[in-house]
Amino acid sequence: MVQELEKRTRIDVADVLRGLAVMGMLSLQGCNDDDDDLPNSKVPEAVRNAFDSSFSNTANLSWETKTVQGQYYKAEFNNKSDNGYKTEAWYTADGSWYMTETEMPYSDIPQAIKTSFESSEYASWKRDNEVERIERAGTEKEIIYIIEVEQFIGIDTHRRHPHTAALYGNRNALISAVRLLP
Repeated sequence: MVQELEKRTRIDVADVLRGLAVMGMLSLQGCNDDDDDLPNSKVPEAVRNAFDSSFSNTANLSWETKTVQGQYYKAEFNNKSDNGYKTEAWYTADGSWYMTETEMPYSDIPQAIKTSFESSEYASWKRDNEVERIERAGTEKEIIYIIEVEQFIGIDTHRRHPHTAALYGNRNALISAVRLLP
């Protein structure tokens, strides 16, 4: 019994840590948008080579730099190998992959994630049709689905709870819910 409780506690702590990491990734989205668009020739060769080896079937490729706790090179493109979804791939200057964010319709996320979401406390909330799938570097490739939801209060549709992101991970279970700033 004690060993099972210790095991459950470790899993819960790991889930909390994953949720905190995702909140950090969400903060990357709010980083300085004044960063410059880059011509392909200004992107380091190591970054271009890493990108080309991971994404060979793309359209509408553009590059920019993002500076937040270090500098990143962000490729924005449509990934033809993944239903043409709008995708962003982030790399460090040495060509190390940091993360990939893909926008996709709710209907295309894995059934296990949909089932978990639809049986959660957020199932009755208003859900965005677009979901963000985030894959990030680490010891174990982790995939997180961000489903943004909001809840209206009563008849007055102008009063509502702040947007909330429900985060689902590899275990097809809710990792965390994070309130998003307006």
